[in-house]
Amino acid sequence: MNSHRESRESKAGESVAQAVASCAGRPHNRSADLQSAVSPISNRQSARQGRAPLDWLETQQVENLRYGRLEICATSLQRLRYRLGTLRLRAHRQAILAILACGLLMLQFSTFAQEQPQGGARKHPYPEKVPLNAKAEPLRIAFISYANPQTVVKDSEAVVRYLGQFVGVPIQSSVTLDYGSSIEAMRGGKADLAFVDPLAFMMAHEQIGALPLLLEVYGYGKPTYHSCIWVRRDSGINTLADLKGKNIAFADQIDMSGHLLPREIFVQARMLTGKRVEGEFFKQVYFAGGDEQAMRSVANRFVDAAGVSQYADQLLRLEERDQVKSIATSIESPSHLVMARKGLDKSVADRVKRALLALEISDPNDKIILNKLYGVQGFAEAKLSDFAEVAKIAARYGFVKKPELFGARAP
Repeated sequence: MNSHRESRESKAGESVAQAVASCAGRPHNRSADLQSAVSPISNRQSARQGRAPLDWLETQQVENLRYGRLEICATSLQRLRYRLGTLRLRAHRQAILAILACGLLMLQFSTFAQEQPQGGARKHPYPEKVPLNAKAEPLRIAFISYANPQTVVKDSEAVVRYLGQFVGVPIQSSVTLDYGSSIEAMRGGKADLAFVDPLAFMMAHEQIGALPLLLEVYGYGKPTYHSCIWVRRDSGINTLADLKGKNIAFADQIDMSGHLLPREIFVQARMLTGKRVEGEFFKQVYFAGGDEQAMRSVANRFVDAAGVSQYADQLLRLEERDQVKSIATSIESPSHLVMARKGLDKSVADRVKRALLALEISDPNDKIILNKLYGVQGFAEAKLSDFAEVAKIAARYGFVKKPELFGARAP
């Protein structure tokens, strides 16, 4: 009996499910669908409640299912709208980000284009090439030896070949071991151009009328540099005062970055008077013969400090560079330069000047030449007033007699 009842109820449930499925798929004749969905058990229940089977099913089953289906559809529609809104928002965000990225790229390109000369032109174009006049008086250039003289001789050959395209006269090169020799070579007519430091130039200008032609440009893009006081990191020396009674090494007596500028650091700190250096503050002072020798004296603990160029640590091996540090710096000085002999043919000097100014570190071929010229980044025009401040320092130590020649007053 129970199994028969369960079978009938199951069939009734299937009929209702089929009716709902059919309603969901297409419009129907609701009365016919409801009639086919009425089961015997549902008829008896409706009869007991005093209502017709159709009315009962319409109000109880189908309406509930219909409104439930509508609620489900409404919820699904809301979810769909939310997802569509999210997708649209993401699409808008991606579009905005793409626009911003394009804008930044265009801005960078515009900035780069503004920085570059129009039409791919160079900041300083090469001078016109001129044929060689083999019978003309040769141009004599004195290079300074910072390293192995044989290396400098080889490097100078590439520089001579480059300049020879534009000068139009034979070029002879020589290598000097110090700045004093460069001045004497120019004084004796054996050098028309020379690579020197600021102090050597000021002395040459005062003594023989040499003129500044070009300043060297270093890694940070300026034709200036300064000197440093270097010590070992493990020395316990952190201030200038810690060096009282200690030993110090300079590069050379007649050296701007390797003597006068670092010595001036102590003068400005009122630790030296500027007239004496040994016994007044330091226990002993050495002149090592060059920046590298002075730095190695510190690295190997022969002295407590070295007063040399800001780039002097680059002369040490990689593992040695981490062993030293700078505890003080000097004022900025004009960089090393090319000076010209007084009376040098103006057209020849101008062609040399233009040829060196045209060298750009970004050009692979130019970079080769710049590497041969002591590894500089380029050249900048020089004038006497660039040396006004360092002329006053040089005058304090007696190396320059007339600082007013450079636009400076004697201290």
